[in-house]
Amino acid sequence: MSKIKLLDPNTISKIAAGEVIERPSSIVKELIENSIDANANQITIEIQDSGISLIRVTDNGEGMSKDDLELAFERHSTSKLRTIEDLNSCFTMGFRGEALSSIASVSKTEVLSRTKEDLAGIKAILIDGEVVEFEPVGAPIGTTMIIKDLFYNLPVRKKFLKSKNVEENYIMNAITKLAIGNPDISFKYIKDNKVVFTTMGSGNVINTVFQLLGKNNAKGFKQISIETDSFKLQGFISDNTLYRSNRNHQYLYVNKRYVVDYRISKIVENQYSSLIPINRYPLFILFISIDPSQIDVNIHPTKQEIKFISDTLVYENLGKAIKKELSESFNIPKVDFSTHKKEKKDNIPLIWDIEASKDRDTLVAESEVSKETIVFKDFSNLDFSNASVKEDLGEETNYPDVEKTVKKFPSLRPVGIVFKTYILAEDSLNQS
Repeated sequence: MSKIKLLDPNTISKIAAGEVIERPSSIVKELIENSIDANANQITIEIQDSGISLIRVTDNGEGMSKDDLELAFERHSTSKLRTIEDLNSCFTMGFRGEALSSIASVSKTEVLSRTKEDLAGIKAILIDGEVVEFEPVGAPIGTTMIIKDLFYNLPVRKKFLKSKNVEENYIMNAITKLAIGNPDISFKYIKDNKVVFTTMGSGNVINTVFQLLGKNNAKGFKQISIETDSFKLQGFISDNTLYRSNRNHQYLYVNKRYVVDYRISKIVENQYSSLIPINRYPLFILFISIDPSQIDVNIHPTKQEIKFISDTLVYENLGKAIKKELSESFNIPKVDFSTHKKEKKDNIPLIWDIEASKDRDTLVAESEVSKETIVFKDFSNLDFSNASVKEDLGEETNYPDVEKTVKKFPSLRPVGIVFKTYILAEDSLNQS
């Protein structure tokens, strides 16, 4: 009897979902990308209980007809391509036809959608990947996806999710990446019935960065642009005063798709090697536009990894452009290494302008102490006849010689000032 058996469709779907749906943020990402591909310019994301209880994504895109909705949750069903050659001209976020099928297999899913050609919308309810309800309803143009009880049928997967705060941070990061990459779309994020942020959808990247990352980050970016025969790059790089302890704020988009390329990250970081502290990372937002036939996006189910056919050309041009921009524009401090300045301030002589006298052997120069300064020059007029020296003075007192009171001061030659506080000098023995 044969040991090899065909898996049933339900098992196949759950296994495939394990590659695509890792956590609630994976669902948020896939649903937003579907809305972007549907040409929506307004997307609202709502979650409750870190996405476990509820994820709702609403858009004003093209919507789905009844026929499209019936096929949308079948595995490998997609409107993005027909043959493998279509990948050479594919600009859409999705193309694998796995996301909706995977989501429906691990949650209780509800869909409301309507196209502008239809008078009424369509509502579909799926449980464990199977359609249990399908009926016409009133609905606005666009699509609303409602995901409930995520991983209710995969308790082990649910058990290994992180804490509520961690999962919410993953969701926030996923929305932020897509919002920055699509500044012409207005995003609204609601968490547990509270609005977290709303972007304007003005098309201005820096305005979106200001709303998502804050004023200080938005002010620290410098625009960069490269155009070659094979690709075009536009975006923003941080100045040498703006950096982080991780790479969380490095955003790279290829044909508007957010991707991770550590070689590009490293190339950018190398240009900052002498400008920012060690173990710190610059921020950047880079958009690369390239012929789809020159990249391979079918590397990973999440589609966040790509391969450039002419990667060396891209990497070299990127490094040169960033190096040039940094050297010309940013606040690289200038150090003045001059040690002798002729200028004098407030008529105060500088230490190096003082001529040290080599014959300065005593604190007071001999030329300044003349013999005329002796008080008792002539003793002839003094009368000591009625005074007893012994009685007045008692025991003989030895007074120090005047010359001995003058302490010897070594000959010092000033050679500089340390910390604007201490005078550095050397004596006649050339010892500092």
